[in-house]
Amino acid sequence: MNKDNRKLIDIRKYCNEGYLLDIFGIKRELPLCQIEDEIWIVVNEPICFGCDVEFTGKIAEELAKRIALFKPEVLITPETKAIALAYEVTRQLHLPRYILARKSNKKCVKNAVKVQVSSITTPEPQELYLDEFDVKYLKGKRVVLLDDVLSTGKTMQGLRTLANKSEAEVCAIAVVWLEGPWVFEKFADEIHKDQVIFLDVFPLYAVGVTYDNLIKEEERMGLKA
Repeated sequence: MNKDNRKLIDIRKYCNEGYLLDIFGIKRELPLCQIEDEIWIVVNEPICFGCDVEFTGKIAEELAKRIALFKPEVLITPETKAIALAYEVTRQLHLPRYILARKSNKKCVKNAVKVQVSSITTPEPQELYLDEFDVKYLKGKRVVLLDDVLSTGKTMQGLRTLANKSEAEVCAIAVVWLEGPWVFEKFADEIHKDQVIFLDVFPLYAVGVTYDNLIKEEERMGLKA
């Protein structure tokens, strides 16, 4: 992790543009989405869910190289955007399976563990579940938590809670993108221990007071580093 956190926080003024993704030789045009009155984020749905096969394969290859250094026994990912990525990373690491934290519990599952989360794109409270079979499988194992974006960190914190409830050892957090300043507060310990794996940084677009506050937060994170 770069010692100057400001280099890992990209705050831009919104002016009705899109975003050009350029990563490992793959270029894609991505739209922006307004999520609050004064803030927009990059929309990655066109390249997630495994629909963009070239992107998914290359990103999985790069993540697998970095994740392998932590010698995990299993990955945990939430529904639904990172499922295809988790499958491909698991395959490239030659692991037997990955664990999916589901957003709903099945009637046939009697002893699921759950945690309540919210995210930058779905601020309404949601729940993530692990069934009793996954909990049993995770016990005592070294795990890496995998998702597409690490932004406010609430989903990732939920995954970490599920892993802890399953008595698993979280050895690293892996994402494709960091987004915004919040990760440096929520995962300060993991950052200090070099346990956050990422490939790229997504910008946050804002105007008005929100833009000014994000710039101040970016500066504060830099001073803290």
